[in-house]
Amino acid sequence: MSSVIEVVALALQRQSDLKFMIARRGPGQNGAGDWEFPGGKIEPQETQTESLIREINEEFAFQLDEQKLVFVGTREHNYPERVIRLHLWRALIAVEPVFVLSEHDQVTWCYPQEMQGYPMSAADIPFIEKLI
Repeated sequence: MSSVIEVVALALQRQSDLKFMIARRGPGQNGAGDWEFPGGKIEPQETQTESLIREINEEFAFQLDEQKLVFVGTREHNYPERVIRLHLWRALIAVEPVFVLSEHDQVTWCYPQEMQGYPMSAADIPFIEKLI
């Protein structure tokens, strides 16, 4: 088995109604059609927050404020083809951004309880309870 892939993800929350943003992986992407807390692989020499800021900027053209990031938790997930260690961070935002999607084909805002109605990425599912 190969080494564990370190990954960061973002639970972005609107201050107005406390809903979280989830994004659907676009066609041609690994896990296409799955909804997820967006993020990606941590590059060598990057901290978790540096990686998360870079990934969100690349995937959504949205600049995260590192001061607003709060660590939620870490868990490992065994996919058939790889093992990932997912580090989830949360950020509360006052103004809903306009996203420019590059890897996802849709975003939505919902409460954690509503996420069960979406085909969520398997690694993200255990974090839903932590957000309730």
